[in-house]
Amino acid sequence: QYHFNNVMFHKEKQVYENEGIDIDFQPQDNFSCVQLFISDKNPSGIIKLLADQVTSINAKDGASLVMFLNRALGSQKDYEICSAETFHHFSRAKNRKWGTKIDFRYEESFKVKHYAGDVVYTVQDFVPKSKDFLPDHLGNVMQEAQSDMMIELFRVRSGSDFDGEPSVAKKTKTIGDAFKRQLQQLMQTLEQSSCRFVRCIKPHRSMCPGEFDEELVLEQLVCGGVVSALQMRKAGLPDRMGYKEFVAEFWCMEKGSLNEKKNRATKDYKERTRDLIEYTIGKEFEESLGLRYRLGRERIFMKSGILPLLRNITQFVIARSARKVQRRWRAKQGLNLVVRMKQLQRELEQHEQEATRQGVEKHRQVEESIQKAMKHIKSTVRKLQENPAKWDRIQEAAAFETGTGFNKEIEQACLEIPVQEQDIKSMEALVVSAGKTVHVIGQRRQAAEKRVSELLVEKKCEAQELAARLDDLKLEYFSDDGSDLQRKLRATCESHQARLATIREEELPALMKKFLQSFDLSVDSAEIVLPSEVVQLMQEGSRLVAQVEQAGEKIIEQRKQFEFQAMRANPDYQALQKQRAEARERLELLEGDAQEAAKDGITSVSSAISAAWKLDAEIEGLLRDASEADRFIAAIRSFLDAEKAAQEAIALVKRLEEEARQRE
Repeated sequence: QYHFNNVMFHKEKQVYENEGIDIDFQPQDNFSCVQLFISDKNPSGIIKLLADQVTSINAKDGASLVMFLNRALGSQKDYEICSAETFHHFSRAKNRKWGTKIDFRYEESFKVKHYAGDVVYTVQDFVPKSKDFLPDHLGNVMQEAQSDMMIELFRVRSGSDFDGEPSVAKKTKTIGDAFKRQLQQLMQTLEQSSCRFVRCIKPHRSMCPGEFDEELVLEQLVCGGVVSALQMRKAGLPDRMGYKEFVAEFWCMEKGSLNEKKNRATKDYKERTRDLIEYTIGKEFEESLGLRYRLGRERIFMKSGILPLLRNITQFVIARSARKVQRRWRAKQGLNLVVRMKQLQRELEQHEQEATRQGVEKHRQVEESIQKAMKHIKSTVRKLQENPAKWDRIQEAAAFETGTGFNKEIEQACLEIPVQEQDIKSMEALVVSAGKTVHVIGQRRQAAEKRVSELLVEKKCEAQELAARLDDLKLEYFSDDGSDLQRKLRATCESHQARLATIREEELPALMKKFLQSFDLSVDSAEIVLPSEVVQLMQEGSRLVAQVEQAGEKIIEQRKQFEFQAMRANPDYQALQKQRAEARERLELLEGDAQEAAKDGITSVSSAISAAWKLDAEIEGLLRDASEADRFIAAIRSFLDAEKAAQEAIALVKRLEEEARQRE
């Protein structure tokens, strides 16, 4: 108990001194009671006096021993002579508490004032009980035992005193001496150790479960010094914390705004602790409340109740702040619903614009998906607009889309928004579905447009090829200055060309556009089948060209018959045709000489060549008309003569030029 008091009380006082805190605190001390038992100096302790009586020849026992102790220790403050009244009071209390009757006399008793309470001791047969002599022959017999523990036990008892020391003057040793030495050794060991105390409390005496004797437990706590330790802590400053830990736990109660609290982070922890506790608790000492806390070198010491109060305040501040944060968070969540709804509304408008851009706004699936999403959005907006004032505040806050423009009215309006998260999720699903529908249908339309455009280009190219074929036929077979049949056929060819141009430039694009508008975009079709109208138009164009080709073939047949008649009329027909071809080549070569002669003012050569070409054109006309074979032959001969005249004219010009150069 002395060691417990020393650790709990004296070391507690040492803590205050190390922290530089001057506090009026006197720890309880039972050192004088310990010395009453174990002191070897004058006055000797109880153990020393009993040992002297045990070893004395005229040993005193019983009442004589008590009288001896009363004379020797009666002046000690922790020793009290036991009177008859005191002894009877103790006997009755013992009997009432334990139910046993004490068979002792007060003359053989004395009382000691222990830390845990007063204890009455009896010395009846005390002297013989204090002896502990073991004969050597008994020790030797026990050394022969088969148990190692017994051998070790009696080796100590026989080879040395019962406390383990050599057997020197055994007769002077008593149980009290051994107890005193063992107690001193134990104290030395405890003083060198770091102690942690565990108090075992007996809840009741009946040895039955589920019982609790409050009086017995309290008595044990009082006698064990636990209550005194608690009283000491209560009388002092029992709660203490390091400054850094104190600030870390209670910083939320610092005075000022959050920014000001952040700026205080540069201050010393002790200074922040002083400011914080003065702001929340007040000064260290107040007349009505006394000392409440003290600031040490490294820690703050607080009276009982201060730390729980601070923690309660902290919990209140945290709870209040948490409610504010939760309220603002719920308001922000409500506002986010409106912001998301507006974003979805804008997204839906973008989907509508995209559908219009891609030309699928009239498609059934696109219209249905957009209208369904729009209906949901409008229904939600009508709910919000039921209270115009709140709706205006919500729109005001939603304009920021961050919640920075909050005030109490806007916050309350956002808390009461009649829109749930599920509504926005449903709306979002509809808008996303509309966007996907626009995208899919748009992609299908683009693919269809691309394929239809390719087909249109292909068919227009086919129509262009047919028109080009008509041009070739017109140049090959028909002329404006030919026969009536050729002129009629030429007009028919031009009419067919105009019809092909109409098909290519007007009817084909119109049919393709109509086909694209009626194309089923609801399914993903890999192939596009041309409408029958387009096929019919292309077939019509082919028939037109076929008609012209047939007419041209008739003209070719007529020409062949004409040439056959010409050959029959003149066996030299083929030779004349060959001569004509050669003459045409020579005329083409004379064109250059004619131009040079014209520069010198001689036009006869050009006139001769022009007359020859006119005759050649007449030949071509007769050939196209396939009539008058005799005239055709005569025209060839006239052409040959005209070509010859042109040759002579150019030869004459060259001869005259040569003569002129010679004269010069």
